[in-house]
Amino acid sequence: MSSSFRRTWRVVFVLIVLVAMPRTAGAQSPPGSNNTQKNKQIVWQGEEEVSGQEKGNGVVNPAAGGCNQAQYDFKIRFRFVQELAHKGKPQKWPSKRYDWSGQGRAETNGYWNESCQAGSSFEFGPNETQAEELNMIRTAITCKRRAESNNLVFTCGAKPSISLPTIVEWDKLRDNCSYSTASDRNGYDDISQVQTQTHYRYSVWVAPQSDAVMKVKTVKKGPNSQYYNFVPEPGDTISFLVKSTIPSLFRFTLENVSNLPGYAMNASVDDSFFQLFPGLQHLKGQYQNDSPDLIFDPAQYKDRTLWKAPSFGEVETVKYGNAASVTVTAMDYGAYGHLHAYFKGMCGGWTPVTVKWEPVASNNSAQSGITIPMDQDDNLIADRLDQANNGITPWGYAGDPGSDDDKDPRGDGVAGDGLTAFEEYRGFMIKSGDCNDPLKVTHIRTDPGHKDLFIRSDDPMLERMVTMFSYVSGLQVHPLCPRQYQGDNTRIVNFTLHSGQLRSGAGSIELEGKTISQDAPQHGLYLSNRTLDGGKLGETSPSIGPPRRVAVVKVDKAKCMRIGGAKGPIILASTIFHELGHAIGIEHHGQGNIEGPIVIMNAPICPNGTTAGTVAGAHACKVGWIAMRKQQNSGEQSCPMKYIWWSWYVPSSSSLTAVGNGTVTFIHGTTTEPLLGYVGQLKLYRTDLDSPGLSEFCNSQKGTGINGLPGDANHAGDAERGICASQIHVNDVR
Repeated sequence: MSSSFRRTWRVVFVLIVLVAMPRTAGAQSPPGSNNTQKNKQIVWQGEEEVSGQEKGNGVVNPAAGGCNQAQYDFKIRFRFVQELAHKGKPQKWPSKRYDWSGQGRAETNGYWNESCQAGSSFEFGPNETQAEELNMIRTAITCKRRAESNNLVFTCGAKPSISLPTIVEWDKLRDNCSYSTASDRNGYDDISQVQTQTHYRYSVWVAPQSDAVMKVKTVKKGPNSQYYNFVPEPGDTISFLVKSTIPSLFRFTLENVSNLPGYAMNASVDDSFFQLFPGLQHLKGQYQNDSPDLIFDPAQYKDRTLWKAPSFGEVETVKYGNAASVTVTAMDYGAYGHLHAYFKGMCGGWTPVTVKWEPVASNNSAQSGITIPMDQDDNLIADRLDQANNGITPWGYAGDPGSDDDKDPRGDGVAGDGLTAFEEYRGFMIKSGDCNDPLKVTHIRTDPGHKDLFIRSDDPMLERMVTMFSYVSGLQVHPLCPRQYQGDNTRIVNFTLHSGQLRSGAGSIELEGKTISQDAPQHGLYLSNRTLDGGKLGETSPSIGPPRRVAVVKVDKAKCMRIGGAKGPIILASTIFHELGHAIGIEHHGQGNIEGPIVIMNAPICPNGTTAGTVAGAHACKVGWIAMRKQQNSGEQSCPMKYIWWSWYVPSSSSLTAVGNGTVTFIHGTTTEPLLGYVGQLKLYRTDLDSPGLSEFCNSQKGTGINGLPGDANHAGDAERGICASQIHVNDVR
């Protein structure tokens, strides 16, 4: 923000406030008042809005304190009850109320940024001093500032100055009822090459003593408890009724409404959105991917004898009446905003409707308008879901919307699954049928206490076995179609909050001044049926997890089915679990098996399965696929990470010891090979005693089954590496 624009904005805002609202003394009495009357009260109502934006060319002079860009939009509404002077006594102000709303953001690239939020109400009685009022309303706008350098010169910002105001003179009111003014200013600074636009609107009016009431129930049972029970889903609606003591016009506005791209964490508003929610079909072409998440649906307000032509954010009646009902439509599973209601009698301006909460709660009066959905703990999550023991699985969360504290399964001790509580609340679209049919999807709100993993497979048989991975890993596993994580090359499962529409670089996203995303996205896994070379049944490429490091998990389905014979499906399932284990950070039980071939130098005979020959004229045996103690074939037999069905193993009474520098010349007939030479004893691997691991990842290094047999029948013993279940890591951010 250029220094000239900064000064203009702040002076204009202070001037507006000084004009807009009454001081506690010195206001002019209305015509006809006199000192012989009994106490008489009139009500002053008003509102003002100041908004603007600045766009610079990105070149800044740090010493000038300027911004590259800034946007702000603040509103303040006020209601003052004035008791007129009589019998020589001064006039009084029995009640003064201020309602703030709005937000602002300013940024200087590479140096700092500031975001400000206003959403407070203040009410004063006749005894507060001007100093006390001023101290209180200065808290109306709260700001968060993040410095990106140690430069302390910057003065540009997104928070206006605040001062106590005065009211307009009585003779300025039109027809003794109202006064309003508005202005727009555009500017351009040749030096800093900054464009500025400001808009100012102000109105004040005198209203007869009247009231309009909107009753809002915050209980989960009983009649008219829909506010408590409302949880946003596209196409769902909620209605509110306002009643006035005098014939009135009514205006309803939606303010500070979220406009999150898409309608779930992994779903954009496209043609399929309107197919999935046919009740919104009429909005196709009007409602876009980044439109507001709460709207007044024009289809609800077609009758021009009752309503003015509506916008998504405002509707207004055209006939005076004593009541009006308004309906708000959600367009997003994470929709959030504030509903404001106003009424206007024959004489007077727009007056905020009184909200009567049932039951009354201490934090109700501090809310700016009515939050949709109900959110009394101010965490952006519908109270219907974040109340404990509400009977809705799996939700029972009332904490920070930006936290990522999933505890189960514990894994390697790193909490979270890369998704914030708000992202899990907003939820995901997952596969529920043929991926070629965009309607074969299901929405889920995932559990913020349980780690989640998203997997897409290109083979139906592999995908069916993936569903069992929840049991094996303890994770909540969800199937995806390619479009639900932006394709197999991208694999971002929360892409609507990690798209170019919201961010120009790394950084978290905020809503209502609260963090709702993390600095980096979370990825899903791609499980693919591939033909693999050699004896490989599966491969995790290019490295083990967490998911962001894994481009693809490969499984050779045909080979698994062929070598497994009747147990082919079991071999396939175990291979899938094994490779997915790698994809979430689990290593083998050890890494010292010998595939070979090698030469055993001291074998008196060469058993079946080996090749007889000589080394330096001495008898020797060529052999391969040896399971070493404490290595890949070791540990708990039922664990999917344990290798199975090798050819040979080293009994516990023996060992393999390398000969000399390790390389010998093995001669078999006319064939000569340089191979590694060993001395030691081998035993034939009992494949008939071994079985593929299909159980949970192991919680112990202790050898069981074929590795728990006594003496030399024990094949590979206890595992060398740590417990598999304690290695699980799915969080891409940490």
